[in-house]
Amino acid sequence: MAYHDEMVKVRRKLLEQYWPRVLPAVQRLMKQQNAPLTANQFEAVCLWLQQDFHMGQVDRAYLDLLIKNAEAEVLYGQTTRATFGRYVTVADCEDMTAPQFARVIHKLFEHFGYQVDPLDESGLILRAPMRPPILVGLEVHNIVIHQPVIDHVIQRQREHNMSHAILVTVGRFGEDIVLPPGTGTIELWDGDRLGALLDRVRLDPAVLLS
Repeated sequence: MAYHDEMVKVRRKLLEQYWPRVLPAVQRLMKQQNAPLTANQFEAVCLWLQQDFHMGQVDRAYLDLLIKNAEAEVLYGQTTRATFGRYVTVADCEDMTAPQFARVIHKLFEHFGYQVDPLDESGLILRAPMRPPILVGLEVHNIVIHQPVIDHVIQRQREHNMSHAILVTVGRFGEDIVLPPGTGTIELWDGDRLGALLDRVRLDPAVLLS
């Protein structure tokens, strides 16, 4: 996960570096057609960045954010900056507050058919017919998760008398993690697993406002 984090940051810094050289042409195109970029035009911008600036893999979600900001300014006269791309990614989650992250995970589990009851900013309870409830612990602030976070989830699992828990994080789990015997089932979802699910489900950023 640490490698993934660094690569995301590098790609975004490169995109920020070269974007001012691309932006004027994008703005002119929007003015000429008086409309947002089409999907084909978006792909053309990606290709331009890859070929002319030797960027390799472009962070498409971040590019979409930059383009949406340009659209808001050129077409609608707005200067408020968007904060997310086409759908919520794990990279977006890394910059979220605890309530925002809880909202995203809430909607993610609803997508999979669960009834979701919030506990607080760091916990949810999942319910489904003919299944025991599941405790979900949330951790968005730490890149490396250590034993105290696991112990907190175990404590809450016991308080709510649940045999199954899931700890969801944007980071990775440290080598010191130990699951004591008799704690029931605890699934550890790191940032890579969460990222794969978010890429598959493609939650609309509007979930943060609902």
